[in-house]
Amino acid sequence: MYLPRHFEETDSKRLQALMQDHPFATLVTTHEDLPFVTHLPLLWQDGRLFGHMARANLQAAAIQAQQGVLAIFHGPHAYVSSGWYEEQGLPSTWNYAVVHVRGKLSPVTDLEQVAEMIQALIAEHDGDNAAVWDATQFTKRSGAIIGFEIEIEQIEAKFKLSQNRPAGDRERVLRRLRQSSSLSDQEVAKMMEELREP
Repeated sequence: MYLPRHFEETDSKRLQALMQDHPFATLVTTHEDLPFVTHLPLLWQDGRLFGHMARANLQAAAIQAQQGVLAIFHGPHAYVSSGWYEEQGLPSTWNYAVVHVRGKLSPVTDLEQVAEMIQALIAEHDGDNAAVWDATQFTKRSGAIIGFEIEIEQIEAKFKLSQNRPAGDRERVLRRLRQSSSLSDQEVAKMMEELREP
């Protein structure tokens, strides 16, 4: 990823928060020397990532082979108009936050552990309805899915949030994003505010 130093984010709490708030990731491996992608939720637990997918997915072979993997977490993003800057004639741009996790895939063969991972994922996103899920449902479907873990080797993050602009421009961008009805714009504004806090 192209990563100018002023956009590099290394604060582990911010990176973990983005991965937990935006868990629907892009998982990239290779198949026959070409990139292969699956979009799926990943669960962050104790510094590791867990997930599951259909065994029929070609990427399941990458899990069995313990291939290297890139997991991309896409945070909020927002259009930034050049008209918001004091200096005219500059290009418009996009503010955004992404986290790239590189590591190695490993299958999780313990069905009880896979069931616990799925239960944790459901509980995270389904709240009160999580009780609807039960172990018998998992047992019926366990042969059709494969659980996996990503052993993390590197985390790289880009929080492009107008850090390269003068303070006045940053405040104007922040004000415009706060006024937007877009949830993503509001999230970007919140991240910009958090960055400027000491």
